[in-house]
Amino acid sequence: MAVDLAGARAFYPELAAALKKVPAYSYANKLETVKARNTALHAVKALIEANGGKIRNDWQGAAVRIFGLRATSTSGLEAACRNWMTQVTLKSMDA
Repeated sequence: MAVDLAGARAFYPELAAALKKVPAYSYANKLETVKARNTALHAVKALIEANGGKIRNDWQGAAVRIFGLRATSTSGLEAACRNWMTQVTLKSMDA
């Protein structure tokens, strides 16, 4: 798949807004935090897939591929999305 940098740039703010809804970990309310994070991350996954993206998320980490750009993280989906956003920013500087 060819890189669609214009599409990635257009999608970037939407993904950033979805990631802002993912709450930080809280050890004070572990159960509630995990539920809220899972709900928010499911919404992020649905957003990516609705825009033609693919996600792999398992015990080894996560990978996100959308608009021809792929990013990974052993820290999970949220970090992989942030790595993808960094890649969009860096590639935009080169363009």
